[in-house]
Amino acid sequence: NNSKRMIVFQVDTGQAITEDGGSSWRLLPVPTIGSKTTLVGTVDPNNPNIIVTPVGSWHTNKYTLIRSVDGCENWAVVDSRAEHFDFIAFHPQDSNYIYAGTQNGVGYISNNNGETWTNIPNKSIRAVYSKDGNIIYALESPPSSASSTKSTLWISSDKGLTWASLGATPFSSGKAIVEIDPGNPDRIYVGAGDKLY
Repeated sequence: NNSKRMIVFQVDTGQAITEDGGSSWRLLPVPTIGSKTTLVGTVDPNNPNIIVTPVGSWHTNKYTLIRSVDGCENWAVVDSRAEHFDFIAFHPQDSNYIYAGTQNGVGYISNNNGETWTNIPNKSIRAVYSKDGNIIYALESPPSSASSTKSTLWISSDKGLTWASLGATPFSSGKAIVEIDPGNPDRIYVGAGDKLY
């Protein structure tokens, strides 16, 4: 609720915060686990002292999920699966839920504010609808033996309990970035390796 406060997650140096709209920045302390790289991260919308981020090494693509409840002064390892995370976000209305997606095509969901995580196979969660956090989208990559490199788009309307396929996409999942139109959960935008869809 503070428009002048923003946290960015960075390669090599970890997290930086501004509290004056970008005029000045300071690094937040983050433990070194391989390195201090935090490619993505998320802040509890109801408690800005709770931050969850994967930290690790850009070179090895191995990251460990860590969580702070005191504004980054202290951290706890909450999952050490060593995945390469591309997306992580709190449910906007129910901060018990956090969604994450990896480059390896795996999704993770926490239903207790990031303390523990459940593996969601073949569903790399990539977007959560801002007006109804029960609605999430995921990408599934085809098996490595498949002739096509295209991915399948999935939607869940119940926090990832059940999923419906929306069919094959014209792009491969890779590092695709998915955004949902804030006024229409059926309209999504994807930044893929070759173009915007």
